[in-house]
Amino acid sequence: MNRVQAILRTLARLLKNSSPLRWPWKNPLFAGTAFVLLVYIIGGVWYGFSLYKAKRTEGPVVWMARIYPLPIARVSQSFIFPSGFFTLVASGQKYRQVDQNAVPDDALLRTQILATLVNEKIMFNEARARDVLVSPEEAREFYNQLAEDNGGKDAFAEVLRKLYGLTEEQFILLRVRAAVQQKKLEESAFTRLKVRVIVHTNEGHLKNLIGELNAGKDFGELARTISQDQKTRENGGDLGFIDRLTIAQSYGDEVEGALFAGKSGDVVGPVKTKDGSFVLFRIEEVSGSINARFENWLTEEQVKKHIWRLY
Repeated sequence: MNRVQAILRTLARLLKNSSPLRWPWKNPLFAGTAFVLLVYIIGGVWYGFSLYKAKRTEGPVVWMARIYPLPIARVSQSFIFPSGFFTLVASGQKYRQVDQNAVPDDALLRTQILATLVNEKIMFNEARARDVLVSPEEAREFYNQLAEDNGGKDAFAEVLRKLYGLTEEQFILLRVRAAVQQKKLEESAFTRLKVRVIVHTNEGHLKNLIGELNAGKDFGELARTISQDQKTRENGGDLGFIDRLTIAQSYGDEVEGALFAGKSGDVVGPVKTKDGSFVLFRIEEVSGSINARFENWLTEEQVKKHIWRLY
């Protein structure tokens, strides 16, 4: 007991005789820093509760998102932070005031927006890995053209403000950039075929053409004389580079499956189209390594990635 009392007396004497520099609480700089840190911690606890438990998307949490780096989703090792998410939620709520058919429920709105941001994160990660990330200049160029096609920059900016509550820069960052990135990624990474086509209602007639093609007959010349597709016959059936979705929309899913199973130099068909006619293709060139539709690729990637979402 005497030893404990001696230790306490020694500590009291040291505290009494210590200078402000030796006893940090008497140092104004230290005390101020400690106070700011305490306020930051308390604010972070409140913000974390509001974000994760109460799931607020308006009020103080909006500007606090710029201070506290708390994510709302994770895609493998990449995180999604809430600043852009809050902006899009507010934009959706504003648009709902104009269009009664818009998403009526805030919970569903949040879920849909976050799902879109997760998909975009997957897409941007893939583009970064392939070194085809869209540049700010490319996004700006696309926006300028979009604005010009819709009444000019001033009129388009006014529509964005009134309908969506978005500035020009917010719209480019949160919507245009992703649209341009998808197009750029599809063109550079997804399989596209350079093909020629002959369309005819008589399947047997097209089957007979295969022998002529094998004997060296020019496909383009046959297309000009035989094809019943007025849009393509004049240029020898040349469709240029075409993707899976475009083929499916133009000719049907069965044609898409048959064509994209081929390789350069193959003659594919005859295959029955969705309108009942038949098509014969010649594949002239293949580009891209992801042989899938963009939306199907996204679904597969969602299964592969380790994804966590708040909503």
